[in-house]
Amino acid sequence: MRKSVTVSVALSAAAAAAITGATTSAFAARPAAHPTTLTLHAAHAGVAPKHKDSLTATLRSLGKPVAGAPVVLESRASDTRKFGNPTDIGTTDDHGQVSVPVTPGNKKGHKEQYRVVFAGDATHRASHSSVITITVAG
Repeated sequence: MRKSVTVSVALSAAAAAAITGATTSAFAARPAAHPTTLTLHAAHAGVAPKHKDSLTATLRSLGKPVAGAPVVLESRASDTRKFGNPTDIGTTDDHGQVSVPVTPGNKKGHKEQYRVVFAGDATHRASHSSVITITVAG
């Protein structure tokens, strides 16, 4: 009685090229996009009706700031589930940061939630911040 055995063999790109006659560039892996983290901070947790607050987003990858990356701000009332009204707030500076003023509302007790989103690019993966809430106090 014969038993068949299957063996998996991992070949380097150079070894695979030697076996198949292909060039190593045909097997060259594309560089992987690096993971990113995106944080969002508000200057204040609460503001008076019709007053502005300042949000600052910071984008980092592998512990270093990501400069020149476009980010989008999304907002929603705290009693809704979906974010809407994406607003292009600019690109990150040399420190990986971008700041934007927001006016969360004009009625006492209103809670507005925000997050920032980075869509990713050729060298960095997409990410979004945690949700922060700003309450209109008075």
